Amino acid sequence: MNKYFLIDFENVQKLVGLEDLIKENCFLKIFLGKNQTKLPIELVKSIQKLGDKVDLITISGNGPNALDFHIAYFIGVIMTKDNNSVCYIISKDKGFDPLIENLSADQKTCMRCDSVSDLKKSFVQKKESKRKKNIDTDYALEILRKATRPSTLKGLKSTIASLSKPQKLSDSEVDKIIADLKSRGSVTENSGKIVYKI
Repeated sequence: MNKYFLIDFENVQKLVGLEDLIKENCFLKIFLGKNQTKLPIELVKSIQKLGDKVDLITISGNGPNALDFHIAYFIGVIMTKDNNSVCYIISKDKGFDPLIENLSADQKTCMRCDSVSDLKKSFVQKKESKRKKNIDTDYALEILRKATRPSTLKGLKSTIASLSKPQKLSDSEVDKIIADLKSRGSVTENSGKIVYKI
């Protein structure tokens, strides 16, 4: 999956830490207004390290939303060519939000953040919530209430392990969740069979 970071440089000039986000399969597009002819030396140094992963795009015309329309156009081009792409707009301009809602309704992934630091925070929170979800007993209970419940301990272990995809829970993490379920009285073993009280 390719990730594209589209920067509204008219709107956001503080891009400290931006290079930390650009990993494999990540690309950066910085959109500059017609009158933005100079870049801070710190920014130039940081984007030089990224090589061909960076495009500087200067728009040719002026207007209240000229740069925004260019960003919207490039998102359309990216998502047409790369159906599984994810786009991150860094801009304080809430005018992008209706576009993002429409893309989400069309099963496309796009989000907007006011700053690089906000985007980095959202990445950290996403990783933490994914990890918590994978090993959380409450989440296992929620799924077991909705799914076909396995009748054996082996089947229960397999079901809980599958909740962590695409990551993989260790056997000890699976055992911990099952121990938690037993200690709550949600799951008991009776003659080799699993009995649920959920």
